[in-house]
Amino acid sequence: MHLKRLYLRGFKTFADPTTLDFDSRITAIVGPNGVGKSNVVDAVLWVLGEQSARTLRTSHLQEVIFAGADGRRPLGMAEVTITLDNADGALPTDYVEVEITRRLFRSGDSEYLLNRNRCRLRDIRDLFLDTGLGPDGYSVIGQGEIDAILSVRPEDRRELIEEAAGVRKYRVRRDEAERRLEDTRHEMRRLEDVIAELASHIEPLRGEAAAAETYRSLDARLRELEVRLLAAEHVARLRRLGRLENDRLTAAQDLESCKTEAVRVAQELEQLRADRELTEARLEE
Repeated sequence: MHLKRLYLRGFKTFADPTTLDFDSRITAIVGPNGVGKSNVVDAVLWVLGEQSARTLRTSHLQEVIFAGADGRRPLGMAEVTITLDNADGALPTDYVEVEITRRLFRSGDSEYLLNRNRCRLRDIRDLFLDTGLGPDGYSVIGQGEIDAILSVRPEDRRELIEEAAGVRKYRVRRDEAERRLEDTRHEMRRLEDVIAELASHIEPLRGEAAAAETYRSLDARLRELEVRLLAAEHVARLRRLGRLENDRLTAAQDLESCKTEAVRVAQELEQLRADRELTEARLEE
């Protein structure tokens, strides 16, 4: 695995798009002070996921974006792309050429791309575990860091040795597994507290459940009886309605008979009146 290409745009002093091609013959970058040699190293660290503004020689991360110069306006984004030759399979991926891109906007938003596909910073860090390449690896060392490495605490020096020996990824996985195990223990303790709290409510809830079951049974029985009562009342009212209907028909028949009798009596009265007048006339004669 070796560095093939570095593309910079808007990163620190690289305002214009700049591509640096590295072949196997390049062993060093030389030049006078102020030409940007350290900025190239910072760009490599930054694109590999460096999050420390101090390591990048800035007060905050947004300062890596080109801030403007005479006749040049500030830019709104910094972008760095590093291309690595993975023909030897040093990186755990099927790509022969690995391309990592990092972008940062003045709004604070950032994004990472792996072979032009969006990914997480963790994906990039996992890719470079035990390869020596990364913001904490031994492959990229800035000015004055040799003395710092020699004077660091034994724990920090051990991390560099583990990185070089290729065992750091196992330690990272172990730490991750221990963290997950501790999280699981914490969750289990919380579950035990919840179970204990719920256990204290079991007996009262059983009594409430029994009362609720009794209520449900009695309520169902009440509804059944109410339905039967309504049905019985309905039948009784239907029967009474039938009787009333029969009485109405009988009364109607009696009324018709009375009307007929009244007509007959009226006719008979008229006949009697006629006979009386005839009799009075004869008597008068």
